[in-house]
Amino acid sequence: MPIRAVCPTCGKVEEYEPDEEDKRAVRERGLAYVAFFHIDHVLVIYFDASFNIRRTTVFKTVRADTGPTMHVEDLVATVGAEGLALLLASLVSGGKAILASSSPDLTRKICSAVRSLLKPVEVAAEVAEDEEGLRAVADRPEGTVIMVDRSLLLSSPELPRHVAIIDLDAPVRLDREEKRALRAILKLIKRASKIKDEISKISFLRSRLLRLRVLLERSLKLLSQVKLIGEMDFRRRVDPKMTFEDLDLLYFLLERFKGVDVSRRILHGVEEFFL
Repeated sequence: MPIRAVCPTCGKVEEYEPDEEDKRAVRERGLAYVAFFHIDHVLVIYFDASFNIRRTTVFKTVRADTGPTMHVEDLVATVGAEGLALLLASLVSGGKAILASSSPDLTRKICSAVRSLLKPVEVAAEVAEDEEGLRAVADRPEGTVIMVDRSLLLSSPELPRHVAIIDLDAPVRLDREEKRALRAILKLIKRASKIKDEISKISFLRSRLLRLRVLLERSLKLLSQVKLIGEMDFRRRVDPKMTFEDLDLLYFLLERFKGVDVSRRILHGVEEFFL
């Protein structure tokens, strides 16, 4: 039996016939959802196992020339702060990411918003239709987002660790190491949420993320010139004003997305004095 809802913003009537994937989502999480795009806003309908509508949410959009086509607040609410932090970290460092959902429209919307937020950093976007296409993510260019149906992700073998996997239908839970490393970005997201003006919020996030990109590029250039370097010297030559949280994040990006063995290349503590 189809579900039917009226958009509270524009009055458009939407109907949707839940499928087996929706039923599985309800069993796993208690609710499933479907998204509909209405030019300047997005209607998301949440329904239960009896296909009764439990709630609806409308995400506003902003002009494409000013920033992401989804408000930052809605982006955080949909992806989750931890998931968004991991996604931004992977792409700003030229890594690769997989965005999965049972709603292709929602996946595209999130991808578009993140790509816009990271400008001028180039982010490519592709769709994987089968398992072979999903496995090929390891061979894609740097800064690529692969969008897939969630069922394909769940049935595929384990993917490389340097690929960030964001399942939009389930909350992303960082482990202790990831949470510590991404603390700097999590704080940026929290600070941005307190800014009322949307354009100012976007500008704040974009400028801080671009600074991170610059720090990473300086780090890679420095490490291409030396075999070993002490941590104090590393900080001084990359950015003397870098905080220890910035340093933790930088180490994480170098290890996870650039393949640098930080523990062997950057010495700290007593080891520094033996250089």
